[in-house]
Formats: sequence, structure tokens, C-alpha cells
Amino acid sequence: MINTAGKTKKKEPQCIYGVVIAGKPTPEQVRDAMLNCFREAHRHAMESDLKMGKLSSKKDFKAYEQSYTEFLLRQFFEEAGGDYDRPTKQALKRVVSKLARFSKHFRSKEVVQNHASEFKKLIDQL
Repeated sequence: MINTAGKTKKKEPQCIYGVVIAGKPTPEQVRDAMLNCFREAHRHAMESDLKMGKLSSKKDFKAYEQSYTEFLLRQFFEEAGGDYDRPTKQALKRVVSKLARFSKHFRSKEVVQNHASEFKKLIDQL
């Protein structure tokens, strides 16, 4: 790739929620990508909690955001018969299905299907 100054520019690797798709991801990387995606999806609702005074500072917001989304994802792993700390390919597949069903309550069908498809691509590389 050449930039406008005529110099060769290194091409950025294509990523899905922080995981390079050209490489072979680990189950933990896929789980963390799910957490990142889920956190982004819930950020708007959590920001309203901050604005309504339920959280006293941005620092509280970050801690709340991390703990809330991780709690939900851990719960989905448990319901799927998996282990959040030691995810397997099969558990990740079941968690994606659970996340998709849960997310349909606050996201469009197209967005949910797109995200589930992206995660299936990552899981298939395991």
C-alpha cells in the first residue's frame, strides 16, 4: 500500500473486535473479543446511568462497565456449561448463541446476526 507521500505504508491486519483474523486466535482472545463487543453494546445504557447520577465519576463508570459486562458474560458461560476462565470452542459457540438471543432485546436483528457471524468466524479458526 502506498500513501499520498509516495512511501510504502504497512497494511494494518484485519481484526474482529481486537483479534487479528489472519492469525489463529486463542479461546481466551475470542472470549475477550466478545467482552469488548458486549461492553460497547452496553455502553450507551451505562452512560445514561452516569448522567443520571447513579455513578459519581468516570472512574466509577469504567469499573462499573467492566464488572457489569464481565458478570453478564460469566453468567452466559455458566448457563452454557462452560468456564469463563478456560473457554473451549464448544462453550464459545453456545455463548454466542446465548448472547445473540439476549441481544435481540435491545439491538436490531441485522446487527445481532452480523456480530454473531463475526464471532463464528473467530471460533471456526480455533
